[in-house]
Formats: sequence, structure tokens, C-alpha cells
Amino acid sequence: MGLLFLDHLPGQEAASNLQLRLEHLRNQIDVLRNAAKHHRSSGIALSIEHQILHMQLEVDWLTQVIEQLRETDSQAPIDHP
Repeated sequence: MGLLFLDHLPGQEAASNLQLRLEHLRNQIDVLRNAAKHHRSSGIALSIEHQILHMQLEVDWLTQVIEQLRETDSQAPIDHP
């Protein structure tokens, strides 16, 4: 989901889509952590560690964004006909 179009979705739907991205990132981090254990090359291990750090930063940021979207959506006024 493109973040630029986030405002066109209800908060819960946007949060759900971002939650899927968050889960995918966490799975990728687990795969990379396991891969790093099997490399004897310090260059490869450092490269993997660097990638994990970037991905963890995105996990932290996405977690905050999801919380904000859910809070904003729960505080939105309910439209009554």
C-alpha cells in the first residue's frame, strides 16, 4: 500500500494493511538472522546485520504508525444519518 494514499482509506483498513507489512518484515528479519548464523565471512555477516537494523527501524516506525491510525480511527466522530 502506498503511504501517499493512506488518507483515502479508513484508519482500520490502513492499519490492517500496514500490519500485514509489519508481519512480513518480522518474518524477513527472522530469516536474515538465521542466515547470518551460517556465514563465516565477516563481510557478509556485517551486511546482513546492517540490513536487519534497517528493517528493525521500519518495524518500529510501522508499529507507531499503526497505533496512531487505530487511535485516530477510534476517536473519529460517528456519522449519523
